[in-house]
Amino acid sequence: MIARIAIVLCALTAWGPSNSWASPSVQKPTPVDEREQRRITPEVIVVREASPAVVYITSVGYSTVYDIFGQARRQESRSSGTGVMVDGEGFVVTNFHVVSNAANPEGGKLQVQFDSAVDSKTYDAQLISYEQREDLALLKIDGDRKFPTVILGTSADLMIGERVIAIGNPFQQKLSVSAGIISGLHRDLSIAGSRLHFNDLIQTDASINHGNSGGPLLNINGELIGINTVVREGAENMGYAIPVDRVRDVLLYQLFAPKYEKAWLGFELEPAPSLRVASVRAGSPAEAAGIDVGDTITSLDGVSLEDIPVDATTADGRTPRTPRDEYRYRRLTLLPGDNVRFRLKGAKGERDVQLRGWRKVDGILYDRLGFTAEVVAVRPGVRLRIDRLAPDGPAASIGLLAGDFIDAVRVESTRHAWSLDQPDTLAKLVVELEVKSVLEIDILRDLNDNRVLEEGELFKGRLVLR
Repeated sequence: MIARIAIVLCALTAWGPSNSWASPSVQKPTPVDEREQRRITPEVIVVREASPAVVYITSVGYSTVYDIFGQARRQESRSSGTGVMVDGEGFVVTNFHVVSNAANPEGGKLQVQFDSAVDSKTYDAQLISYEQREDLALLKIDGDRKFPTVILGTSADLMIGERVIAIGNPFQQKLSVSAGIISGLHRDLSIAGSRLHFNDLIQTDASINHGNSGGPLLNINGELIGINTVVREGAENMGYAIPVDRVRDVLLYQLFAPKYEKAWLGFELEPAPSLRVASVRAGSPAEAAGIDVGDTITSLDGVSLEDIPVDATTADGRTPRTPRDEYRYRRLTLLPGDNVRFRLKGAKGERDVQLRGWRKVDGILYDRLGFTAEVVAVRPGVRLRIDRLAPDGPAASIGLLAGDFIDAVRVESTRHAWSLDQPDTLAKLVVELEVKSVLEIDILRDLNDNRVLEEGELFKGRLVLR
């Protein structure tokens, strides 16, 4: 036995450093670059291409709480999750539950970060819109560059068993990747402790932990096929994603809907796909800027809306946005008070106009009731006072004047009277009412201009909403 071991040791020693591996009978080592190339799997390629468009979201919400002595204090609630950039102008899609605390009436703060290897800056984000029933939200960040985006695929041809990759930020661990397969399609799921019920979800065994919510689910070609949304409590290897085709529909028809526009401009367009002005409200920002019925919008803040190919496809097979889609994207981000440049083509020729929008609340009141309102301190208390008065509006038609104070309003044929101290409250009421609904309105007019509202200065009228 000892002799046999000695023979083996001698044989091994013979292959020491002095022995050459260049013998024709021995294979040369594979060059390093080839060995590395073999490690680059389809999953690695997908992560390299898609991860620059994945962002980490932190959300802070503020609320007022009261202690046992009735003392108020401000309370913060924090959450985090993932989002994915779907447009180079800075639009991010995520789950609503990731940012819901920032959507409360007392406000909040949203911040977005890319992977530090892509961009080390922290961006403040604006909550553009959200649909709680779909668990989707749209954020917007601003920068001095085009942001990286993912390729939108389709969920119409998904196959059970095909490989998928999920990218997210679970447990605040930035840029975490998991891979798996599609385990099931068309899944329905109710979330315990909430009223949310989802239909037609994608089921995957790719690990989707808390913090992955809002991140992308990608196919092996790197195309977005879903937004990761929920983990089924108590179940292992069961994650779910909202199909991208539904995400696309919610984006186009809900998250980019006019109801989410922050600024009121005072004009309406003809039905899609036209960018021709159908109506202009008298006394509105649009009329003041010189926009006329029949004008066609050709650019918005220097971005052309007429050179976009409507039916063309890009090199990756995607259909680009139409001029109407591009307008909706840019219109949605306009803020009250912003100076916006429109280029118009119409009976007056081609021209540029500057337009400064109003607050959405002011626009709703002006459009429906024919006035805007401001909060003014008088005796007793504070009141809403009519500020701007539309010359052709419902308020002017019944003799209301700028400077009148709104004491109360009541929807005709109901018993409840609304005492108002904020324009937002009145706007919330009228925006839900149908055209030609009637409001019974009580007005106080300071006849002797002493800033004291008295019983003898009360007037009543009936406003018909337009």
